[in-house]
Amino acid sequence: MNAAIVKKMSIIIGSFILVIMLSVGCNFLTRERPNPMVSNPNDVFVSLGGLSISRQELYERMKLTEGITHLVNHIDEQLLSEYFDTFTQEEIDKEIERLKFGTNDQEVIDNLSDEQRLEVDKNYRMTLVMAGFNPDDDDSVERFVRLNLSRTAATRAQVLQDIENNENQTLMGEVDRIYQRDNRGNVTAIQLLFLSQAEAESVYKHFGLVPYAISGAPAGLRAFVCEVPAEEENGEENGNGEENGEENGEENGEENGNGQAPVCDIFKLTPTQFTEENTRLLEPEEVLEFFILMYNYLYPFREALDTTLTFEDTDAFEEDVFNFNFKDMNSNRVKQLAAAHLFDSLKAFHLPAEEENGEENGNGEENGEENGEENGNDDPTPDLPRNDFYSVLPRRYTNAA
Repeated sequence: MNAAIVKKMSIIIGSFILVIMLSVGCNFLTRERPNPMVSNPNDVFVSLGGLSISRQELYERMKLTEGITHLVNHIDEQLLSEYFDTFTQEEIDKEIERLKFGTNDQEVIDNLSDEQRLEVDKNYRMTLVMAGFNPDDDDSVERFVRLNLSRTAATRAQVLQDIENNENQTLMGEVDRIYQRDNRGNVTAIQLLFLSQAEAESVYKHFGLVPYAISGAPAGLRAFVCEVPAEEENGEENGNGEENGEENGEENGEENGNGQAPVCDIFKLTPTQFTEENTRLLEPEEVLEFFILMYNYLYPFREALDTTLTFEDTDAFEEDVFNFNFKDMNSNRVKQLAAAHLFDSLKAFHLPAEEENGEENGNGEENGEENGEENGNDDPTPDLPRNDFYSVLPRRYTNAA
């Protein structure tokens, strides 16, 4: 047969085959696919009181919730396949323990009560179920853990690569912000807890201390001072036999040009009546002594602290009531306010070692804002939380980094 004819026939036959394949392919792509169906869709699956849920209603709800979860997990497994099988059994077991108990500290785990263990197990199982895995299937649990570890490893690798390449400044800034927020190490402090602002003021005044910032005066804890000249102590200083500056019912606690004597009862003075003249700034050692006195006063059920302790002595404090870790406190919703005060407002993590003795922040700041000074506000009235009032004397800060 002529070669030219053979060539033409081959082209024609090839074209026919191509047309047939395209036709079959289009038919395959456009043909109606079988849709998953529920057998007996109208049958009642469960009844609760007057509410009945059909099999079809349950199926539709499961598609909306569980379907997307399983799809996301499947896609992540494909995208993270290079990490998925790189973890050892020891790493997997350790992660399961952490997910279950929230820690790998064996001492903490051993100290859990039976009731706490039941609650821990319940939460652990719920976490797995909500993530689309079966807590009763070991393979499913391992798959869940491998997926979590893979996500963490991939994220860490990407962040480190961006940092190395100096890319994604927004992400780097966010990572730095989170690190600075969550990694502030430990602080040793004498912490005084009050139920209200009124109680705090009462305790401070009980020890002759001024619980307010004084406008224009150096920041710091101050003691109330009232020195009345001997010849004025008999109430004759203004010729009218009046004492304590109470002429016409006024209690301003200072010489006001009318011959009034100062008020020497700290409980009778308002915040604006404390001045540099009737107070004095305490030395760091005095601040420590007063904090110890207030601590012993507030906590008579605890072992009393020796009032002669020095700052160096407080370095040896090992009791939990004097040592605080930011992560531990911030992870507890009840303690988050105290964590913010202790680590944010005291700003101990910004201070050099030689300043970490209570001087740098006002010799025992109150409520983290020097009651209006630290934030640039000279208002001497205290700015306190609604329900809690904290006073702390920082001594030692150890940066986690």
